[in-house]
Amino acid sequence: MMFGATAAYAEDILVYTALEDDEIPRYLALFKKDHPDINVKIVRDSTGIVTAKLLAEKDNPQA
Repeated sequence: MMFGATAAYAEDILVYTALEDDEIPRYLALFKKDHPDINVKIVRDSTGIVTAKLLAEKDNPQA
């Protein structure tokens, strides 16, 4: 895929975050404004847990 392409397709992404629950909707709304065809699943946890997940998945990223 080339950057800047305007292909119309749906894509799913998984996002790990340590943001507070009340902050997530603002960021998600801004992202969805520019990327309406991308479905976002949010996994929210503490910074330590998110870091541990990312390190554990470094060879097979899930998010």
